[in-house]
Amino acid sequence: SPEIGKPVMQSRLLTRLRQFSFRPRATRNQVALFAMTYAGYVVVYLARKPVAVVKPLLHDDLGFGAHELASIDSAFLLAYAVSQLSLGQLATLFSVPQLLGLAYLLCGASVAAFAYTTTIGQMTLAWGLAGFFQAVVNPLLVIWVAEIFPAAVRASVVAFWQTSQQLGSIAANGLASMVLHWSDDAWQTLFCVSGVTVASFAFPMYCCARSSVTTANNTGDGNGKACVQRLGFLGVLRLPGTFSVAVTYHFVKMMRYMCMFWLPLYLVKHQGFTTVQAGMFSALFDVGGVVGGIATGVFVDHALGGRMLLACVPLTACSGVFLMALARVEGTLSIAVAMIATGFTIAGPDSILGGAASRNLCEYNQEPDCTREVSGTVNGFGSLGALVQGYGTAGLLSHFGWPGLFGMAGVTLMASSGLLLSAVNVEKRHFNKRVY
Repeated sequence: SPEIGKPVMQSRLLTRLRQFSFRPRATRNQVALFAMTYAGYVVVYLARKPVAVVKPLLHDDLGFGAHELASIDSAFLLAYAVSQLSLGQLATLFSVPQLLGLAYLLCGASVAAFAYTTTIGQMTLAWGLAGFFQAVVNPLLVIWVAEIFPAAVRASVVAFWQTSQQLGSIAANGLASMVLHWSDDAWQTLFCVSGVTVASFAFPMYCCARSSVTTANNTGDGNGKACVQRLGFLGVLRLPGTFSVAVTYHFVKMMRYMCMFWLPLYLVKHQGFTTVQAGMFSALFDVGGVVGGIATGVFVDHALGGRMLLACVPLTACSGVFLMALARVEGTLSIAVAMIATGFTIAGPDSILGGAASRNLCEYNQEPDCTREVSGTVNGFGSLGALVQGYGTAGLLSHFGWPGLFGMAGVTLMASSGLLLSAVNVEKRHFNKRVY
């Protein structure tokens, strides 16, 4: 009867409202650990941005050409990818606190050593080592954050945490501008200050990881040795859903880096913007990314019940559509909308696939001890995408122009979204088991 049905409907409505609330509330310990890891990753960008900022000075002071400067970036990206692909092996040799402490210390030392280099070979070696040592920080911290918070809010928390990348980039640019303005030995001082700052976080991050509840729950002995089940590279890729996530993340990362590095040039050469205007407008891509990453995390937790991979399928496809449209739109407003929309839709997959998705995949496959190995493999595929785009973008642009470049990039993203369907099926089976 209507009288009986009314209370039932009210009960269902209240249940739905509770699902959209931001409970459970974080404890003080969770907030403190989140803040520490967030600050720790902001600092890592001090070991990532300096070369990009001082390239004009290296060109003028030391006479390095474009190809020589590109080799420094390539060494960094290649070492970064190799390190992440090796994370599973490293996790069998060191505990998480030890890995984090060593990563910050050795990365900071490598960055500071760059200040004393004078040849392209020395710079390539120092910057490659900086990339190798810092590469393990992101997957370890993302897994740590994902394990600190319950699954009900995991996507939202990780999405908020990923904004440390944008804040770190801003902080690194600000520090570089300040040091280069006030110092006589401009670029050398910048690398010394950045390196010392990064290294100073080694002991705090070690102590924080050592004392955290999450680390204690994932240790194999009283000294905090990581308990890792070694699957091997091929074993990780055979884990259901991992290969599709890794390949999709490879292409998502490739296209995101293409937009980050090439949008200013596109705006100048294809749309007729001035250099200043292009710099301002290219920031809209990052603005859309910050909003999109957070919005995706909140939507996944409070509308999809934590189904992260399901959300990535339409977002990846839509990012391809907007990227294709970007090369064909005209007018300032249309270009701005297309850039924001592209950044908004690609940020969610970038944040999820390179973040908490690895943790969830191991949970879905009942392999909790393989989290770091899976995360390292997925992020390694992503880093290879960032490396490949540097060479591939220039070649495609010279042969097909901007419309052809963005068109192929868009088609690639749409095809990548289809690759995720096998991982979505793994996720679906997991949630069906929870229901029944």
